[in-house]
Amino acid sequence: MNVIYKDSVKQPRSALTLLEQAARQLEEIVDESSGPVSAEWDRLEHAQGHSLYALRVVSDSMGELVTTFTLDELANSQHMRFRLLDIWGDLLQFYSHKLLDEMRR
Repeated sequence: MNVIYKDSVKQPRSALTLLEQAARQLEEIVDESSGPVSAEWDRLEHAQGHSLYALRVVSDSMGELVTTFTLDELANSQHMRFRLLDIWGDLLQFYSHKLLDEMRR
């Protein structure tokens, strides 16, 4: 899996470390038989001045999904595992619906 870290997430180092841990968890979850998958991390500023970390997961065959995480979420590895499993499940579900629609045509 190819993981890209935008410059905006490289400081503070503690945040980048959490993103790298989450990326490793995602790599463990992603099924290699589903084709090439890439992940991209970026940082967004929330209206109240808090940072949100955006994850964009792209699969050539399944599509893409974007979601955000707070720093507190990233620091909780068990929570992140569940969130990442949900994200991957959502992509798989989207893909299966797409295949089903194609079969119906």
